[in-house]
Amino acid sequence: MSKYLLFVGMILLSAVLWSVPSAMRQSDVPFPWYDSYDDAHMVKEWRGSLLDSDSRTGQPRLLNPAHVALAWVGGDTLGYLRVAGVLSGVAGAVGLWLLLRRTSMTLRASLLTMAIFGVSTVGLFAVPTSRGIMVGFTLLAAGLVVQGSLLSRVFAGILVVIVGLSGPIEALHAVLVVAGLLIWQRKFGLALLYSVLCVFGAIVWWPLLAGAQSLFSFSIPVVGILSEFGARPGVGVMVWLISMVGLAVLWQKSKRAAVLLTGATVYASVSVVGAIYAAPLWSALSAFGIMMLFERQWRYPTLQTLSLFAVACGMVFSLIAVSFAIVNAPPTTAIAQGMREVDGRVLTYPPVADWVKWWSDAEVVYDTHASSAKVLDEQASDLGFLWYNRDAKNATVVLDRLGVDDVVVTKAMREGQVWGSDEEGLLFLLDKSEMFKKGFSNGEVEVYHRGLP
Repeated sequence: MSKYLLFVGMILLSAVLWSVPSAMRQSDVPFPWYDSYDDAHMVKEWRGSLLDSDSRTGQPRLLNPAHVALAWVGGDTLGYLRVAGVLSGVAGAVGLWLLLRRTSMTLRASLLTMAIFGVSTVGLFAVPTSRGIMVGFTLLAAGLVVQGSLLSRVFAGILVVIVGLSGPIEALHAVLVVAGLLIWQRKFGLALLYSVLCVFGAIVWWPLLAGAQSLFSFSIPVVGILSEFGARPGVGVMVWLISMVGLAVLWQKSKRAAVLLTGATVYASVSVVGAIYAAPLWSALSAFGIMMLFERQWRYPTLQTLSLFAVACGMVFSLIAVSFAIVNAPPTTAIAQGMREVDGRVLTYPPVADWVKWWSDAEVVYDTHASSAKVLDEQASDLGFLWYNRDAKNATVVLDRLGVDDVVVTKAMREGQVWGSDEEGLLFLLDKSEMFKKGFSNGEVEVYHRGLP
């Protein structure tokens, strides 16, 4: 029992470590990376007027229930976004627990799955995004839909409509998860009903969706799914290894279940937009592997204890690695300061544009929320040309077409994110040409204003 409690204790440890990364970040940059600030900016846009059009383009805003709800609540946008992330994590955990208790998994295996799920999802729910929030809702809908009662299925239907309205990508995965479970139970009529509810939201969004090809984008290399190698979200090396053991155990018990779970896990792990659903799948496979270590008869019990201890430590170390990545990830206060120095229409690396929008409210080139897919495709072609073109005359034509006033360059962009050397493409023109004048620099961010050529 003491060995078993070792893993249950991981739930408490993960709950503590969930709160540590954000608490250790600077107060004006509470979230790492980009997506949270993009969502926060959209909440601010909705808060300006729930019925108005987009302030930058005059086009109708893309409806996202998470953005609208947070705008309606009001108050501290980043603070409420953090609360929404925590609540969605709780919702996802409840949904996963309800789902597990409807399977043939033992109570111990279910608790182990929940413990591993808690350890594996710190990078998902501790860094709140609208897509991550919808993952929690989808898992809760999945847990409710298999309960069988009318009330639970009605509530699940409401959740899948909300998820569907969040976008076609979210709708697709809600169909795969919720309708897939019902098809597994041979309830084809209900599966069709929930699919229609999900697709309803996708129909609203699809004409406005930029980059629909992302639904079918994949990242095959194994390092692309391992959190220790920087995958966001990802799975720890130890979870991945013990899952292979769990897959062998499951294959012996139910080949049909093993094939289905393996297929779903592989898709979720290598799909660019579906990776956020991989954690519960890897958690379930890992639980089967750990239960085998518990139940197997060992000639030397000490070896069993050491094996279980090594697995537990490996999972916890993965969690710590993710926590350190969250603490040390950009943006920093210096980056936030630079983003406030822009004036006019801004050209920068597309993910960095999320920071520009949040801290300055400036209009940016390649804004996925304010442009159609056709416009974004054209802008992507222009960006690809600008980044690596050193001819001032050609650059001026493209910059004029895009209406660029300022160019924002971060240290990461200089060091490989966009360019490999100072003599490359637009970076050469920024430093050497009279087309641009450096208006701000603090070591992390440089802001260039366009002048007369």
